[in-house]
Amino acid sequence: MPTLVDHFEGATPIIGTPGAAFDADETTVAVVLGNTEVGWDIGTVEDVDTIRIRWSFGTMYPGFGAAAGFAIDVSTGTSAGPWVEILADDDPHLTAGVSYPQDFEISYELVSVETGRYWRFRSTEVGNNDLFTINGFETIPDDPDADPIDPGYVPPAPAKAILEIYVHDEDATRWGTAEWGDNPPTGATGIWSGAGWQDVTPQGVRAHIQWGSRRPERGILADQDPASWRVETYDPDRVLDPGNPDSPYAPQLVAGVPIRISHNGGVIRTGEIDQLAYAYKGPDYRGDILASDTIAITSRTDVPDSSVLADTLLERIQDAIDASGLAIGGIPIRPTGPAEAATVPLSAQIDGFASVWKHASAAAREALWVLFVRANGQLDMRPWGVPLDRGAEIDDRILADLVATASEDGTYSVVRVADASAVEIERVAAPLPRYGRRVYERTETTEDAEAWADAILAERAWPGVQWSPGIIHPLTAADVDMLGRLEIMERVQLTKAGAVSVSGRVLGGELWVQHEKGPDAGATWLFRFYVATDGATALGLTTLVDDDDGEPLVDDDDGDYLEAD
Repeated sequence: MPTLVDHFEGATPIIGTPGAAFDADETTVAVVLGNTEVGWDIGTVEDVDTIRIRWSFGTMYPGFGAAAGFAIDVSTGTSAGPWVEILADDDPHLTAGVSYPQDFEISYELVSVETGRYWRFRSTEVGNNDLFTINGFETIPDDPDADPIDPGYVPPAPAKAILEIYVHDEDATRWGTAEWGDNPPTGATGIWSGAGWQDVTPQGVRAHIQWGSRRPERGILADQDPASWRVETYDPDRVLDPGNPDSPYAPQLVAGVPIRISHNGGVIRTGEIDQLAYAYKGPDYRGDILASDTIAITSRTDVPDSSVLADTLLERIQDAIDASGLAIGGIPIRPTGPAEAATVPLSAQIDGFASVWKHASAAAREALWVLFVRANGQLDMRPWGVPLDRGAEIDDRILADLVATASEDGTYSVVRVADASAVEIERVAAPLPRYGRRVYERTETTEDAEAWADAILAERAWPGVQWSPGIIHPLTAADVDMLGRLEIMERVQLTKAGAVSVSGRVLGGELWVQHEKGPDAGATWLFRFYVATDGATALGLTTLVDDDDGEPLVDDDDGDYLEAD
């Protein structure tokens, strides 16, 4: 294997002024001369074929390419020039192994610059970029007489994101009902003629997707939110231009078309397109796709107030969907879940007009189940006390940040709920926590109100520690596969060596992906997960015992304190 020799080894790093802009119009900061800065003399440029730059955006937003245009020039004369630009990158990618948000790193390979003696690195955009270090490397070929070195197994780098939309092919002629999930619903009939997932992965795709709950600190009371998608495309052929009648997918480039992102054949997220936009700004013709998911669709679809819905969890949700006439692009929605979901009893349904999601989420909340959207776009549900456990772990290798927070946000010392006969049940923590009386009240009736109030108070009365993982930068394809398959209500272990190892439930997530340049290049992926790790019983519900003596429950062997009826 060739050896990289660092020509700056031992040199004093160049540090950007804290808080100062590293801009094209501030040349004293923006230009670094390889042969004139103290400690950075690399000799002739023939000795260097790779330059590695490490910098900071100076912002907490993990966007891509923001205010980060860089260029490298060489001089065939002196350090004063004249200068010739040999390499520029107006949209540098992020390389693996660099912690966010402290710094980013990019490597430039210099080619055909043997005549240059001096080089300089400069900014081409006005922005907030603080330069940290620059390294110049020389590639030393292998000694043909040296003993061979076994490099060992090198895991493959993350691959590109595959972007697909569910439309007909060029020869299709009609619309109809379709099965489009990985596990299509039983009983779905009809097809689109020639329909299927069509690969529309543009070379310059960037995507940001957020799904699930944004408030994991609320634990069992956290609400699932609609997903939010934004996909930026590079599309000079106007394949995804809704105004192009010659697109192979015209006239189906409209709102309502399913969309999904995959990696290595595994679906990471599926949504429904809300908006397609295309900008005619040649030569960089770019498009913008906004999408949501099943939660958003069910939230804006009403169930007629005359509808009669079943009194068990799974059937009530299905009845609400059927009564609304809801389908995604003609595709029937069939919620799934463990077998016991069909037997969980519920109280009377919500009166009056309400959306499908309000009916469904109220039913799930009453049952203390979590209703969510799977990666393939289907509605699924799991009981709070029985999370999916596949041994998932996020450790130091890819976990840059883990924050522990002690907060009273989302805690309640009083729980009120009405039983099936509309009689109010109240549970009060005893003794009261230092934050006093803080009431959580459920307005809908509840089949087993006493057990429900006990469970909520056990989970939410005493503040626990919230462990929040930061941005996760996967280094290999296997990392992306593992992170991409994590589901809502799945147990995950968060580990910082020598500090903490804590388990919690995934309640939501977020990803960013950007393709690197070149037809054979991979992609940069970033993930974030919203994990519920707080509450007195954060890792599973505790069965509460009423000792029926009218006295406060001092200790019923689970460490919780309740006031008996």
